[in-house]
Amino acid sequence: MTDYTGSNTPADQRIWKPIHGYEGLYEACSSGEIRSVDRLDRFGRVRTGKQLKLYDHSNGYSSIGLCKNGVKTYYLVHRIVASTFICEPPDGFVANHINGNKKDNRVENLEWCSMADNNKHAHRMGLNYISEKNRSRTSERMKKRHAESRKRKAKLLARREAA
Repeated sequence: MTDYTGSNTPADQRIWKPIHGYEGLYEACSSGEIRSVDRLDRFGRVRTGKQLKLYDHSNGYSSIGLCKNGVKTYYLVHRIVASTFICEPPDGFVANHINGNKKDNRVENLEWCSMADNNKHAHRMGLNYISEKNRSRTSERMKKRHAESRKRKAKLLARREAA
């Protein structure tokens, strides 16, 4: 059976591996960092590699933009680390943070799982909390939708009876 969890790499041992599709350009670290590698640009100048800055995505995850052939593509860092160190994800699988911390992109903290398992994990960890304020807003919206739906249904039935 395939193990979809991260390896048991010691925290002080950082391992760098090339990112699939960006070999010779970027590497991912077992600690969740991304760096560019030393290379020659199109004019033959040496470009020194450096650790790249991770950006906060609007959903709380770390993201990064990788360039290849002049095209910049944005990725979620935890998916890059998981696909580099664990395996390519099976169809329909998502990268799950085992400890529930979206910023902890260490390979030991990542695993591939189905969306259903990810939601169950979030529920067990208390990560899908909805504030009372949002809960009441959602409730009000749903009441409005149901009322509108009942009105439309009543109009539709009235038209059918009239016909």
